[in-house]
Amino acid sequence: MKKFVNIITRLYDKKVDAVGLSIFRICYAAVLFFEVLQIYKFRHLIFDKIPFIEPYEVNLTPALAAWMLSILMVLLGLFTRWAAVINYLFSLVFIATISTYEYHMFYVYMGINFLLMFVSVSQVNSLDVLRKKLKYSTLTNLLGDYKQTRNVSVLNYYIPVLLGIAFVYFDSIFHKVDSVFWLHGLGTWLPASVPHVAFLDYTTVLNNQYIVVFLGYLTLVFEFVFLFLFPIRKLWLPLFLIGTGLHLGILAIFPIPYFALGVISIYLLLVPAGLWKKVASFFTFKQEKLTIYFNESSAMHNSIRIIVKHLDVFNAILFISTEHYFKTHFLHSVFDGAKREELVAEKTKPAAKAGDNTLTKATVRKYNLVSSRSASLFGFSQQQASQSLIAVRKKRVVALGMYACSMAFLYIPSLIIVGVISYVPGIKAMVNYLKRKAKPTKVEFSYVAAIPAKNPDTFLLWRIPLKKLRVYFITFGLLAVTFLQVLSTLQAPIIKREFSHYENTLPGHIYNSLSSAVGSFSKIFLGITQHPVFMDGHFLNYNHIVAIKYITNGKEEWLPIIEKDGRPGSYLKGFNWVKWTFRVNSPEINQANLEKGIRDFTAYWLNSTGKNTEQAIFKVVVKKVEDPKEWRANFLTKQRSHSWMDAGYVEWSNNKFYASIMDIEKM
Repeated sequence: MKKFVNIITRLYDKKVDAVGLSIFRICYAAVLFFEVLQIYKFRHLIFDKIPFIEPYEVNLTPALAAWMLSILMVLLGLFTRWAAVINYLFSLVFIATISTYEYHMFYVYMGINFLLMFVSVSQVNSLDVLRKKLKYSTLTNLLGDYKQTRNVSVLNYYIPVLLGIAFVYFDSIFHKVDSVFWLHGLGTWLPASVPHVAFLDYTTVLNNQYIVVFLGYLTLVFEFVFLFLFPIRKLWLPLFLIGTGLHLGILAIFPIPYFALGVISIYLLLVPAGLWKKVASFFTFKQEKLTIYFNESSAMHNSIRIIVKHLDVFNAILFISTEHYFKTHFLHSVFDGAKREELVAEKTKPAAKAGDNTLTKATVRKYNLVSSRSASLFGFSQQQASQSLIAVRKKRVVALGMYACSMAFLYIPSLIIVGVISYVPGIKAMVNYLKRKAKPTKVEFSYVAAIPAKNPDTFLLWRIPLKKLRVYFITFGLLAVTFLQVLSTLQAPIIKREFSHYENTLPGHIYNSLSSAVGSFSKIFLGITQHPVFMDGHFLNYNHIVAIKYITNGKEEWLPIIEKDGRPGSYLKGFNWVKWTFRVNSPEINQANLEKGIRDFTAYWLNSTGKNTEQAIFKVVVKKVEDPKEWRANFLTKQRSHSWMDAGYVEWSNNKFYASIMDIEKM
C-alpha cells in the first residue's frame, strides 16, 4: 500500500503542460453536446409513453436545454467546475438509469462526466482563465498581465484514460476470448458484414481475408495490452495512433458516430504536449494581420485588449499602446548607432527617472526632432488617439472604436462569425447604450488584485497537509474504481464457468452478495460495468431485417429506420440504432416488443413530419438474411440483395394503434 501511495505521489508531483487537457475538454464536450442534442431531438420517442399521444408527465425540454447549456460551459471552460457538477447530475437523471435506449457509450459518459468534476481541464484555453486575467491583470503595463499556470499533474491525463478506455478494453477481453469469431480473427469482419449493422459498404476491404483477420487480431491484442502499456508515456503516441485508427474505422462503418468520436476524444490525452505546440505553430500566423492602438490607461481598452488577445490563438492581432507609440516612435524610426545611444542617455537623466519621460525642448532642437506633442498617429493627435481604439491594416486606418473590435474578430478565424454578427444593424446601438450606462473609469495608478496564494503545506483534517490529503484521496479513489471493475469483470461468462463449483461455498456467497450490492451502484454512478461489444451472441440466428413503409394515395414511402437495401436509416444512430436493432427487432423476435416498438417509431415519425395519427397505414416488410458462420467473400453484398417480403400491416386510427403482423420467426 505504501509503495502504491509513493507511486501516486510521484505522479502527482510530475507536472506537464495542460494544453492536451484543454483539447480533450473541447472535443469531448462537443461530442457529448451533440449526443444530448440527439436525445433532445428524439425526447418524445424516448420518454413519452406513446410519442406525442401520451406524453411524459414532466416536460423535459427545459431540463435537456439546461443540460446542453452546462455542456457548452464545460466546452468553453466557463465556471467549469460548477458546470461539470451540473452536467454530471443531469447525466444521472437522463442516461445513468435508462434501459431500453441505453447503449455502450452511455457508460463511458458516466465515468468521464464524473471525472470532469475533479480533473483540471480548464487550466488553459478557457474562459475561466480569461476571467482571472480580467480580475488580476493591471490596467497599465507597470506590473503586467496575469499569467496563468499552465502545468498540471500528469494524473490528470492518466486517470480519464484509465477509466474511459483501459478498464473498458480489459473487461472486453474476457468476453472476446470466449468468442469463436474473435479467436479466429473475424471479430471486426462479422458486424461489418451484417446489413442492418454496417452503415456503409466496404466490401473491397471485407473481401480481403488477410486484412480483416489482421484487424481482428490487432484489436484483440491491442485491447489486452493497452492497460499495461499506457502508463509508459513514451508509448502514448503509438497507442494514440492505433486506437484512433481503430475507432475511425468504427466511425466509417457503424451507425454509432458519437461512440467512435467520444473515445477518440479521450485518446487525445495521449498526444504529447510538444506535438500540440507544433500543430499550433503551424496554424499560427507568422505575422500579425491587424494592428490596434489602444490607451493603456483606460480600463475598457485594457479589458478589450485582454479579451481579444486571449481569444486570438492564431496571433492575428497586435496591440500597441498609443502612449508608448508617442514616447518612442521617433526615437526608433530616426536614429541609429551613437545618436540613438546619446538620445537614450538623455531620456534616462534624473528628471526622466523621476517620471518626466518627454524629451526636453533642447533635445528636440539638438537632434532636429518633431515634438511628441505635435506628432500624430495616422493623423490623430495623442489626445485624439487615446480616446478611441484605432485599427490599422497595411499602414491605413480601417476601423475606429468598437468597430476596431469587430474588425479584429474578422481577422481571427475562429471568431469570424462573431465579427460578422457585430456588424448587424442595431448591435452598435446596443453597445453604445451599454457604454453610456456604464460608469466611467478614471485611472491614475492601478493596483493588481491580490492573487490567492496556494500553500501546499496547508493543514486540514487531523493536521494532514493538503497535498498529502489529495494524494490519499486519489489513491483511495483509484483503488475503489479498480475494485469495482474487478467485481464487474468477474461476472464474465468465461470466468463464471471456470469458478462455477465455488458458487455454493461461503466465498462464493460472499462474492455474489457483494457483486449484486455494488454492481448497480458502480454502473449508475461511474459507468463501471461489463463490456461485451459486438459478440457472437448479438448475431446468432439473427436472420431477418424488419422495415416499415408508409402507404398514402397508393404510394409507399420508406420510413428512415431501415433503408431499401437493409442498412440503418437516418433515425438509427447510437441509442436509437441499439433500440431498434436489438430490442424492437432482435435475434429472437418478441412479437409484443416488435409491435410496441413499431407503434412508438411510427407515432414519432407521423407527428415529427407534420402528419397525424388520426388515420395512417403502414406496411411491415421483412428481408430474410443469413447469420454469418464463417468468412465469405461478398457476404454483405449478397445479403443486401435479398428481396423484401410483406409481413403485415399496422394502422393508426383516431390515435389508436392496431397491428396485424405475421410471426417473423416462422416466415
